[in-house]
Amino acid sequence: MKTHFWQGQTVSHEELLSRLESFESTMNATLTEDFALDHFIESCDAFSKELRSGNEIQSRLIASLCVNDGVSSASAKETIFSIADFISKKQIKFKIDNELGSMTPFKSKRISTAGNIFEKWAPLGLVIQVLSGNDYALPVLSAFEGLMTGNVNILKLSHLSGTFPIDFFREFCLFGQTSRWKNRICVVNISSREKELLERLYGYADGVVVWGGEESINEIRKSVPPSARFIDWGHKISFSYMTPSKWKKPLVIQNLVHDIFVLNQQACSSPQCVYLEEASFQDLELFSEQLAKAMNASVANYPISEPSAMESAEITKTGLIIKTERSLDSDYADVIEDAQGQWRIWIDSRSSLRASPLYKTIWVKPIKRSEILKYFRPMKHYLQTVGLSCELEDLDTLSRLFYSCGVTRLRSNGSMQDSYMGEPHDGFFALNRYVRRVSLESDIKALSSFSTIDDLRENKISFPSLPDKLMDKVDFQNIPDQASSQLYFKSGGSSGTSKISQFTYVDYHTQMQAAANGLMAAGLEPRIDRTMNLFFGGGLYGGFLSFFTILEELNAIQFPMSAHMDFDFVGQIIRKYKVNVLMGMPSYLLQLLENNKQWLAQEHTIEKIFYGGEAFSSSQIEKLKSEFGVKIIKSASYGSVDMGPLGYQCLFSDNKTYHLHHGIHHLEVLKIDSALSAADGELGRLVFSTQSREDQNLLRYDIGDLGKRVHEPCACGRKSPRFELHGRYGDIFRAAGSFLNYNHIIGVLTQIGITQEVQIVVSKKGPIEEMSILIGIDAGTSENDFLDALPALGHNSLSDIVETLLRSHYDLREIVLKEKVLSVKVCLVPSGSLTRSSASGKLIHIMDQRSI
Repeated sequence: MKTHFWQGQTVSHEELLSRLESFESTMNATLTEDFALDHFIESCDAFSKELRSGNEIQSRLIASLCVNDGVSSASAKETIFSIADFISKKQIKFKIDNELGSMTPFKSKRISTAGNIFEKWAPLGLVIQVLSGNDYALPVLSAFEGLMTGNVNILKLSHLSGTFPIDFFREFCLFGQTSRWKNRICVVNISSREKELLERLYGYADGVVVWGGEESINEIRKSVPPSARFIDWGHKISFSYMTPSKWKKPLVIQNLVHDIFVLNQQACSSPQCVYLEEASFQDLELFSEQLAKAMNASVANYPISEPSAMESAEITKTGLIIKTERSLDSDYADVIEDAQGQWRIWIDSRSSLRASPLYKTIWVKPIKRSEILKYFRPMKHYLQTVGLSCELEDLDTLSRLFYSCGVTRLRSNGSMQDSYMGEPHDGFFALNRYVRRVSLESDIKALSSFSTIDDLRENKISFPSLPDKLMDKVDFQNIPDQASSQLYFKSGGSSGTSKISQFTYVDYHTQMQAAANGLMAAGLEPRIDRTMNLFFGGGLYGGFLSFFTILEELNAIQFPMSAHMDFDFVGQIIRKYKVNVLMGMPSYLLQLLENNKQWLAQEHTIEKIFYGGEAFSSSQIEKLKSEFGVKIIKSASYGSVDMGPLGYQCLFSDNKTYHLHHGIHHLEVLKIDSALSAADGELGRLVFSTQSREDQNLLRYDIGDLGKRVHEPCACGRKSPRFELHGRYGDIFRAAGSFLNYNHIIGVLTQIGITQEVQIVVSKKGPIEEMSILIGIDAGTSENDFLDALPALGHNSLSDIVETLLRSHYDLREIVLKEKVLSVKVCLVPSGSLTRSSASGKLIHIMDQRSI
């Protein structure tokens, strides 16, 4: 009885017919589900590891190939491993990025800043795949190409196929992490004679994939409606080509033998002919004699594969014809064959391309370079691989000639069947054939700050499981150096010793694209704005380089100045080139603006400021707007060197509110003193998880920041989760036995009207600890000038500021006035004397000198 595999269940033929009655509605429901590519990649990677682990799944699949298909145990394991490689995270990510041009091909992205125009790749829908039976792994690999492009797939197996495809996808759909994709895969054993049933299936299809020979492809094409894309992967012919300097070399001949023997010529990339350039018939015979010796010496090293009765008859018939031709004209054709019939060489002085009956049968032919197009171009539809042996000076000419003939692959002899990650197949990227390009244009003005339409829907990253233990900086630093890592950055070190983070370029550009989307949400208009990148760079610090990439991603106008300390020069460039947007660290930007205040405050040149690393206080923001005419002041990005960009602000965000980059990160807010979730509105630790990094799953990483969730919907329309940022967990410091919060102290000072940078230094003076609050002021500013500028009344001395601080901070008042274990003083110091990170220039909030 025929059985089929239908959306996770094995069904009889009668049950299949019954299910087809409601198939259209179930298919439509599946197609409208969100296809989360990142989820698919992670689940496939988990199954890939299972296939390699030697557990019961691997054992059952090896048994399926050995028992039902007669494959050796070693070959079966090799097949399983090849599939495991194909569906590993690394391979799928490379294939998606290489063939569809992005790691997020199904995200609707802005393609023009001139208008609201968005494009993306979309699945075809239902893809029916008609498979051939000459490769055990082919049905599985072809199905995964349909799956990774988000399609629903029905595989029609060949009558020569065994049970392996059904057995494989049964395991795939039973496995916990991949079971969610069961509605996207069906495997049917329908005979080609059941034309009415097949035509019914084709009627549902948005695409029909056919593997096979020309005759079967043409026959199926007649049954496929015009509404479905017809995708054919037909049989191809490959051959070897050698220039005179190469075909006399033993190693070249041995490499050719390998190409003939390794897959018994069953692959489309196997050579069926070998062409010797400018060869005489005597050259053909001498070459063939050397080839025969090499074949005879090597044949025992390759597996034997017996042809069928019909294939044997074709081999015998063609061999007899050549022998007859030899007897009529000895300079026309010849035959050299193994006495046991294991291999054969057919020599033919005619240059026309001829198909071989395979099974270690090779034609040896001559050709003139000037006649390559004449003989091969008429066969352009059938050509695939050329095994080429030539000198360097011939490579360009010959490659152009063969490409002009229709050849799609050029390989060295000895590696004709080899492939590389991401290689096109028969001149196509497979995934490109299983998708369509869709576009959207809208006159909705609110879309002008959107980089992707996908922000209008929720997108929560799911994880199979999260560890109980949180990851901290030490754990991060203990991650071993990855072989895949290509890019290394150092953190600014504002909260301690600098850390090194490692990335692949794919990961880096994925994160920079997310940050670019966030910057546009914050109000940058790439087509109009003229942006100066003033972030710090050098010493492995990634600020300047990252924002250079971010602006490049947006095709924005930029001036890559970095935090150049010649403020006059920077100001001259701003003025000369009409720069209207500044990006950098607040501490640097404040110094730059003050240095050029005379004309900047008058001309109001700077319209937007995007800052990073540390935040402006609300009073500083008010000053920038009132004195310098800045209209937009937003965070350029919230993130860490370790995790990359984590959040972004939109035009409706206040100074501390952010949207989560929900396409690459998951956020938890945990209590400060435990791993339990913080209550709504409760301040807690921000803990992030991501699986988007190659070879690094950073799960439950406590990056050291405090915040709280924001549940109210944002007026911008984005559905990404929001949170408030309340400074560093490290900004909570212990002084005289009590925990104090730097941000609480800053909040009080801001209410007084202090907009300058503030650094707290904690030291010990005998039995009493001392907290010095250092306020950075401009050179030449006296204490009286500073106090006179404060808008709040009643602060005639620095001691008055201390009094206000004690009145507003209960814990601080207790340890200073009641317990008398801490003294507090306020000091005015030149802003340039405040201690900063050497890499980023970021102000270090807390300086603990008690251990010195």
